[in-house]
Amino acid sequence: MIESGLDNKKALVTILDHLTEVLKNSQPEVMKLIKKSGKDIKQSSVAVAGNNFQTLIAHALLKNIEFGNIPRLQIVLKPKDHPFIEKYGVIKIGNEK
Repeated sequence: MIESGLDNKKALVTILDHLTEVLKNSQPEVMKLIKKSGKDIKQSSVAVAGNNFQTLIAHALLKNIEFGNIPRLQIVLKPKDHPFIEKYGVIKIGNEK
């Protein structure tokens, strides 16, 4: 993170703004893997996106808590609607969140 010119604390906050972009940019490669596996494309892409995005968000939030950027909060796998989660933790694939 140092190469970006940001210290770790600032870089971790910036990362939160780009999680959706990171996941969406990985879509072409993920789709190749799903097609190669022969699995149902729609079902697999939703599952992969959901699982990977949850992990990405949980890691980013934990690191931000560790550095004191955000207050301690309870991180669960199926959060209720919450403005913070809605802002940083939701992507849409087709009609699904």
